[in-house]
Amino acid sequence: MTTTTSSSRNPIKGERLFDRTFARFLATTLRQNGLTMGIYGVCLILWTAMDTLSEVNQFDPSFQMAHVHLLTSSYAFLWSGFIVPVLLAALLFHYLHNRQSIDFYHSLPVSRTKIFFSRYLAGLILLLMPVAAAKLVCLILQFVHLYGPYYSAATLLSYAVGDMLFWMITYAVVFTLSCMVEVTASNDVEGILYSVAVNGLLTGLGAILSAFPNSLYGLRVHADISQFFSPYGVMSYYPDHYAYTYESPFQMLPVALVWLCIGALALLVTVKLYRHFQSEWAQQWGRQTFFTQLMKICAGILMAFILFCLLPLKTVTAKALLGAVIGAPLGFLM
Repeated sequence: MTTTTSSSRNPIKGERLFDRTFARFLATTLRQNGLTMGIYGVCLILWTAMDTLSEVNQFDPSFQMAHVHLLTSSYAFLWSGFIVPVLLAALLFHYLHNRQSIDFYHSLPVSRTKIFFSRYLAGLILLLMPVAAAKLVCLILQFVHLYGPYYSAATLLSYAVGDMLFWMITYAVVFTLSCMVEVTASNDVEGILYSVAVNGLLTGLGAILSAFPNSLYGLRVHADISQFFSPYGVMSYYPDHYAYTYESPFQMLPVALVWLCIGALALLVTVKLYRHFQSEWAQQWGRQTFFTQLMKICAGILMAFILFCLLPLKTVTAKALLGAVIGAPLGFLM
């Protein structure tokens, strides 16, 4: 059976997206993945709580100007955000990489749009609920130890809400972009690698391109701006500039909202790509797609940069030329 003749690629006429069938699909997906994500949630809560508790225990009210950093848990959210949304997208859409599974799902008498959104919404619930729970635990710990004449309830609450909104938005964006890659990939390894690359692509390229002129010509090129060009870059920028300062996390929300809009556009593209996925594409290595070509070009740039850094030559010009001539084709072919 091929998916070109199975379930409808477009919404079935008269079919409502959010109905009992959708709720049943949603509940099934939550039940199937609830234990795994529950373990993740417990680990995230413990990690962030320990970071918060370690910081608040250092608070000494005997000092008149004593202050505590309220966002020290940001590094826990950072590393979790790098890994978990990508793996969750791969987990939820793993069936697209097995021909029997995809034929089963796409032969059901429901539209592909309903199948996709039931799994996508379940993913957001499984991903974002632990973030909200972890921030709630951190807020409770801060209230217990810091609330009073030194920190008002409004201050503690505003920092917690701003921090939570930032991480929930960035997690959702990384998850959405990863879903977009998964519905075009042919196997799990390809999907995970390409998802990581897409979420950090422009920031990584910005760092590489800024390193070349700095090394070759002695120019001072600021790479900070490139951190805003990808979700991973934005997430990395946030704890470095807010975890151990007293700046309000709301200052980063405009950047997060811009990426939320980009994520919404990516979601529309993802739905369209999902509707046209065929079971013949599953378990194929080397299938040529847009992401395949993009990753080949980026691999060539990365390999050229690696050789540029590692070649034991005295002149940087020779290192750059050999890195480009040897590394770029090698990375592209790999």
